[in-house]
Amino acid sequence: MQNILFVLEIAAIFFLMSKGCISVLLWVMSLILFQMSYEKGNEHIYLEAIEDYPVQDCVKPKKFRFLYKKLNKLSYKGIPKEMYYCETIKVYGFIIYSISAFVMLFIDIQMTYWLGGAYITLYVGLSLLSAGILKRKSFIARYKLLNRYNLKYLLGPEDEPYPKQVGKCRIESVFRRGRKVFAVVRMIDTGEEKNRVLVLGKKEHNRDTFYILYEICNVYYIV
Repeated sequence: MQNILFVLEIAAIFFLMSKGCISVLLWVMSLILFQMSYEKGNEHIYLEAIEDYPVQDCVKPKKFRFLYKKLNKLSYKGIPKEMYYCETIKVYGFIIYSISAFVMLFIDIQMTYWLGGAYITLYVGLSLLSAGILKRKSFIARYKLLNRYNLKYLLGPEDEPYPKQVGKCRIESVFRRGRKVFAVVRMIDTGEEKNRVLVLGKKEHNRDTFYILYEICNVYYIV
């Protein structure tokens, strides 16, 4: 059914182009973009990011719930807030664009060309922005830092590794690098010293507490 619909949409685009109906063509293209995003685009982005995306940044949609009917079945987390806000802007944008373009058909038809181009640009821009933020957040949630060992997973997330426990450790000293806090830790079992361990969390860290050291792609961290 989707293949038939796709063929009909392409046929409609070529028909409108042949007739020079640019205003209607731009509106149909905007509608097709919206349909493609709803049917497949958001699902692909969602599945790629949701496993590691922070659950505290997810929301339960209150508006346009039909857009997320498929996605809500894929995870208990809900919808990433960036995706929800961008999709909401797209919907309102499409409604405003449709009404404005219809009015301008009777006033200045050339203005409808600008409106169509502006909406398509807005749509693509919001889609790229949303996907980029989701990717960044999910990547940082898993890998904590970007380095040469995990860069390939940012570019092509296939067969991604999971963090592994290294063992118990104790903090020897703490230092800052920009906004991030690092520590020198000593392993309890072996006495080995790790010199650049990322410290996560906002609670106070002290030498009298034992921590679990984790590692993923040569990034060491404690929580």
